[in-house]
Amino acid sequence: MLLALFTSPARASTIEGDLREEAQTHGRIWFWSQVIRTTDALCVKGFAQSPLATLALTVSGIVAFFLIYSLLFPEAL
Repeated sequence: MLLALFTSPARASTIEGDLREEAQTHGRIWFWSQVIRTTDALCVKGFAQSPLATLALTVSGIVAFFLIYSLLFPEAL
């Protein structure tokens, strides 16, 4: 799941379980809005704890995206 990118797999699984349990009452839209809010909070926390590592990972992800995109769609360049 998306949350595992920003926290340990065990913690992500726990958060997901809690959100799924609450989603039975609140619905699917509520579930996904909470996943996005939680992911955002974990991302901000990660940046606050180690800004250079987070920035390096972000830049690496952007570079990887553009490399893959340029390989898949060379005519777009």
